[in-house]
Amino acid sequence: MLRAAGCMLILLSGMGAGRLISDMIQRRYTVLSHLHDMSAEISVMLSSLVTTGDILKSLGASQKYKDLTFLSCDITRPDGRTAISERIEALYADRDVKDQLIRFFSDLGTTDCDHECAKAKLLTAYLAQARDELAAHYRSDKKLARVLGLMSGAFAAVILV
Repeated sequence: MLRAAGCMLILLSGMGAGRLISDMIQRRYTVLSHLHDMSAEISVMLSSLVTTGDILKSLGASQKYKDLTFLSCDITRPDGRTAISERIEALYADRDVKDQLIRFFSDLGTTDCDHECAKAKLLTAYLAQARDELAAHYRSDKKLARVLGLMSGAFAAVILV
């Protein structure tokens, strides 16, 4: 009886681990999608001659981007760019994506409007490519994580018996 309960707990642990990894893949895809949408909106706002501070305030107040906490930083303060960089580092995204975002936001508001718009469009294209690469394996990776979690739990339970 106790052995059966232990086996069931091991099986459920494996399923839980698979679900956790699947959720992490989902979160990474969601963050990339929101970053892409955010960069597209920044591009449009820059071409409309909206100031950098107003762009960040507008996007930071949006409910859609509540997970992107770096948008609520005040870039006009002396430590604003450092705060943005620190919050970007905390994002659940790949290292390359973080580096691109840090580079973009560290230069935002330092050059003319045409150059800013071009950089925003390049960032949007980069994030679209990163999102599309992740989307190519998104569903299969999520399913694989769940199945591997279940199978590893079942394997461990069988070994325990």
